[in-house]
Amino acid sequence: MNSNIIKLAQSELNRLFHANIGVDGIAGKNTKAALHRVTVLPTEWNTKRKIVGLIQYVATMENIDAGAIDGKWGPQTESAYADLSYKREHGRLPEPWRQDEFTGSSEGQWPLQNEAAMNAFYGEVGTNQGKANSPYPLKLAWQTNKIVNRFTCHEKVAPAIERVLQKVLTHYGLEEIQRLRLDLWGGALNVRKMRGGSKWSTHAWGTSIDWDPSNNQLRWNKQKATLAAPEYDFWWNCWEEEGAVSLGREQDRDWMHVQFARLR
Repeated sequence: MNSNIIKLAQSELNRLFHANIGVDGIAGKNTKAALHRVTVLPTEWNTKRKIVGLIQYVATMENIDAGAIDGKWGPQTESAYADLSYKREHGRLPEPWRQDEFTGSSEGQWPLQNEAAMNAFYGEVGTNQGKANSPYPLKLAWQTNKIVNRFTCHEKVAPAIERVLQKVLTHYGLEEIQRLRLDLWGGALNVRKMRGGSKWSTHAWGTSIDWDPSNNQLRWNKQKATLAAPEYDFWWNCWEEEGAVSLGREQDRDWMHVQFARLR
């Protein structure tokens, strides 16, 4: 587990539960003992799960949407952790991100990114879901020892996703895909609002996918995001041929994210 996650948990143990332990990013015996005394966490959970559950609990107390307090790390917990860390550092939540609703021509393969257009084309958030099958094994970005071969997304975008991944496999081959970390899947369907905002994320319809989020973080531009490198041009071209949008290529932000919703 990332030491920064452990440090945040240790800080919260000290702040909320008066644990008086060192904030060193190491889940040693004092940290384990402090976690064991937190009654909102099931005693049968192991240390890692208790740390995640603690962060989920504290985020929820701070009105940050962390999803279920289940001790399992996933895209929603990743988002909540980032917002909670930002609040502890800056004293406030980050400014709303991807809050825009886009207007323009109604003609296009996919709808504009605004709630009315998305609902008209896809239905209500979380509905009409299907499965996209990957022709190569995908690793969960937050738990790389777990392999997935298919994932939930909107039924309308599943065929396009499958075509893209097949082209990617044919072009790069599995070894190169793994070297480029194009097998690190960061999530698709996630019925949540935009980070720090009040509008639905395109993930809420299952029409977005995140890839290799640790190396392509939300606010990183092309100077830091690995998916901005020229060797990924074929990857992005495949998505764009299907009408999908890379926020990295369009706006030089959130390079992990590709969506089946137009910006114009």
